[in-house]
Amino acid sequence: MLPEDKLWPINSAWDYHAGGGRSAICTSHRGAEARYGKPGDNLEEYARKARCWPMKSQRAMFEGFRAQQYISTGVIQWMAITPGRR
Repeated sequence: MLPEDKLWPINSAWDYHAGGGRSAICTSHRGAEARYGKPGDNLEEYARKARCWPMKSQRAMFEGFRAQQYISTGVIQWMAITPGRR
């Protein structure tokens, strides 16, 4: 998706592929950095930490459902993909 010379550090190519705006990628990074620390100075460490992010959002969905399970109708996950897995 990104050319080799645009993989690291994070740059405008990342912004484009994260929804076309800087706000989408910055919001995601602020939350991840607060929880897991700075991504370091290489792509491998960033990718390792990024694999944890979807788990937190999925966990929140199921915890919310569980708290309201007797009045809620369920949880729907559409195309949930974990980064780094194919």
